[in-house]
Amino acid sequence: MSNENENESSILTDLVKSIKVPTDIAQSALKPTAKEIGDGFGNLFYLAFAPIQKARIKKEIEIQRFKEEIEKQLSTIPPENLTEPPLNIVGPALEASRYYIDYGEIRDMFAKLIANSMNIDHTDKTHSSFVEIIKQLSPLDARNFRFLTENPNIAVGSIRLNFKSRGTGGTTWFRNVFPFPEMTFENVSSYASSVDNLIRLGLLEVDDGSSYTDKTTYEKLLQHPFYKKCKKLVENHPEHPTFKDKILHLNESISIITDFGKNFAHCCL
Repeated sequence: MSNENENESSILTDLVKSIKVPTDIAQSALKPTAKEIGDGFGNLFYLAFAPIQKARIKKEIEIQRFKEEIEKQLSTIPPENLTEPPLNIVGPALEASRYYIDYGEIRDMFAKLIANSMNIDHTDKTHSSFVEIIKQLSPLDARNFRFLTENPNIAVGSIRLNFKSRGTGGTTWFRNVFPFPEMTFENVSSYASSVDNLIRLGLLEVDDGSSYTDKTTYEKLLQHPFYKKCKKLVENHPEHPTFKDKILHLNESISIITDFGKNFAHCCL
């Protein structure tokens, strides 16, 4: 029994000892300050993940991947830019990351935040609240936010069922719809909840009172399979109580990644 515990402990110890800082990776002469930074971060890493080993949860591969991702991010920092890890960010990030170690998108966000908090060129953009933000994201939220940051000024709108005969009025069927590539009629509720969460966290804003001047922007949404499915349902079931005397209409909106969201994306994506 004791041999098994010793083996589990040695796995984590070996990981910590092998954590590289940029000067080590570049095989340059280690300055005392850089070595201290590496040793200090290694100790924090051990403290965060030792309880997992003690609980005998077999997470060695995931921990190794997390370590390698941190290492990869640290390797891009010029040695002269490396600074001591701020405990109010790195400590909570390591502590929280062990509960998300199975989720690659979330694990990588923690790794990037940790590395950027140790880079003096990015410390003005890092924020201790980013740890809590990551904790409140699902893998779908993370993928959607990345998609939105990579596609600025993308179409967004609410799908409405407007009355044909009255000329005005109607009901909103789906709110804040984006042309996410993998969104379907069957999973749209998950995407709607994801967008709501990004707005709740202050990363995203949707302005229903404005629209893009270039109306071709909305073609990507109008041609999306989800919108076409909605249109087909309305056209093929005109007597259904939901669709009777109704016409499908896209209420155009615009989306904005907030300044807080831009800093978050810069540090964590």
